[in-house]
Amino acid sequence: MKAPTLCLGLVLSSCREVPGAPVEPPQVRAEGLTATRDDEARVTAERAELLSDGGTRLRGVALSRGGLWVRAPQAEGLSSGAVLFLGGATAGLGTDAGSVSDTPDAGVAEPSWALSARRLRLDPRRGVLTLDGEVSLQRGALSLEAPRVEVTLDPGGGVARAVLTGPVSARTGTAVLRAPGGATVDVEAGTVRLPGPVRLEQAGVTLTAGGVTLQLSTGALELTDVRGTLRLAPR
Repeated sequence: MKAPTLCLGLVLSSCREVPGAPVEPPQVRAEGLTATRDDEARVTAERAELLSDGGTRLRGVALSRGGLWVRAPQAEGLSSGAVLFLGGATAGLGTDAGSVSDTPDAGVAEPSWALSARRLRLDPRRGVLTLDGEVSLQRGALSLEAPRVEVTLDPGGGVARAVLTGPVSARTGTAVLRAPGGATVDVEAGTVRLPGPVRLEQAGVTLTAGGVTLQLSTGALELTDVRGTLRLAPR
C-alpha cells in the first residue's frame, strides 16, 4: 500500500494485497497485516478483509494495548469501535511487556491474569472486556471458571474489577469452591467475594458457607455462616 488507510480505527501500516482480490465487497483483502488503532492498540493478522460497509474481518489476529494482549483465530471490528474475538480467544492482563509480535504465534511475557473464552469482546472506549462461553481466569494458584465474565480494565490495561455471572468454580491450592450466585474480583481491595451458598471441598472436608472472601495476596479464605461435615477414614 502506498499510504496508510484508516478503517474502523485501524491504520494499516503494512500489509500485502492478495492478487486477484475482488473489487466488490470485501473492498480490500490483505495478508500479513500490521496496524495501529486510533486508541493506540497494535494489531497483527494473518489475513484481513476491509468491507465496504465499514466492517473489518481478521483471521489469525493478535492485539496489544498497554498491559493487555488478546489472540484469537478470528475477529470482527464493530462500528462502535469495539472488537469481537471469535473461535476461542486467549488474553493476558497486567503485564508491562504484553506487546504482540508481528508473528501471531510469538510468545509474550507472563501476564498477571490469564483469560480464555469462546468469545471475547473488547470495548476500549468503555475499558471493558466481556467474555462468554467456558470462561477461565487464572492468577497464580487461583483459577476461576464461569459462563460469563465482565472485566473492567484499569488505565494500564490490568484488571480493576471482574464480575463473574452464573455458577462459578474456584480453585486455590487444594481447596475447591462452587458458588451458583457468581463472584466478584476487586483488585484494589485484593479480594474475591463469592456470595452464598458456597460449597467448599478440601482434604476430605465439605463445608457450606453463607459467603466466602478470598484474599488475592495470600490465598486465605474467610467463611461466614459455616456448616459442614468431616469424613475420617477408618483405622
